[in-house]
Amino acid sequence: MPIFRCKEAYSLSKYIAEVQSECIARANPDMTIASLRFQHVVPVKKDVAARVGEEKKDLWGWVSSESAARACLLALQADWKGHEVMFIVAEDHSAYPFHAGDLAKKYYPGVPIKCGELQKDQALYSCAKAERILGWKHRGGKQL
Repeated sequence: MPIFRCKEAYSLSKYIAEVQSECIARANPDMTIASLRFQHVVPVKKDVAARVGEEKKDLWGWVSSESAARACLLALQADWKGHEVMFIVAEDHSAYPFHAGDLAKKYYPGVPIKCGELQKDQALYSCAKAERILGWKHRGGKQL
């Protein structure tokens, strides 16, 4: 596991749970443990454009409560062994009408974008691992 530099207790507690899960899975090779990293679970997508600067710490991520619940069910039914950590997040950001690339440049200058050029409403998180391992893809979440 990489070295983690926490800025607050919540992040530290989540990281410790993931490290413990990794250790438990190594000690019990037939066990399946999924650490799901949910991002701002809400019933419907809320426009945060008015608070775009305040929401930067969360990278404007969100997930509908319905999709988050479905990820939990899929994790309980998983058919693999070991421990996996994955993001459960929508594929679009909540800072409409801002372009994802502009948000990244303004609030995180100098941070490389590994996925190539960002699309206008593309999330700054990737849920590709959850799709690959659990078969999960975000659904739902009308915008208010």
